[in-house]
Formats: sequence, C-alpha cells, structure tokens
Amino acid sequence: IRVAAGQDKLKAALECGDRYDLAVIHVGEDFEADLHNLSAVRTSAPHTECIAVSSSNDADLAMECFKRGASDYITMPFSKDTLASRIKKVTMYKRPIGSKLRILILEDDR
Repeated sequence: IRVAAGQDKLKAALECGDRYDLAVIHVGEDFEADLHNLSAVRTSAPHTECIAVSSSNDADLAMECFKRGASDYITMPFSKDTLASRIKKVTMYKRPIGSKLRILILEDDR
C-alpha cells in the first residue's frame, strides 16, 4: 500500500512507472482537483480500478466520479468491513500485478 499525499505525490507515483491494482481516491472540499486526480489515474493507469471516497452524499458528485472512471463511490464515514467488501468487489476478477494486491491511496489528510 502506498499513500500519495496530494497531487504532486500522485504525479510522481504515476510518472515513475509504479503500477497499482487499486487506487482509493479521497474527493474532498477541492473536488475539482480531486476529480482531476481521478481522471489522471484512469488516463495514466487504465488497468487500475478506482474507488472514490467522499464525505459528500451528493448524487451529482458520485455520477461525475463514475463518468471519470471510478468503479465505486463510498460516502464517509464507513467501516473497515465496508471498505474491505468494496475492494473485494472491484478486484474480484482482477489478476494482481504481483503476488499481492497493490493499492495506492490518494489522501492529503493523514
């Protein structure tokens, strides 16, 4: 699991050629930048499944995430079990890049 704290870290991770099976992307207050990050992951790493996570229970935002390539959208707060089941769902038919699932988490708040 790798954590990218912001757009610069995400750009560096994508440019260095690292590959991930799954990206969990926080869509926060600066949702335009976060949607851009989602698009960047889908463009640079089309093999990577994406789960958008947001505190906003907004249907329009969720639809925009799906349009930009998110496989799922989760509204915070959520349990570890919810996240685990969603990860299992979006990676069910995916063959891992390595021996284990590689996950990138994009979150600017620890």
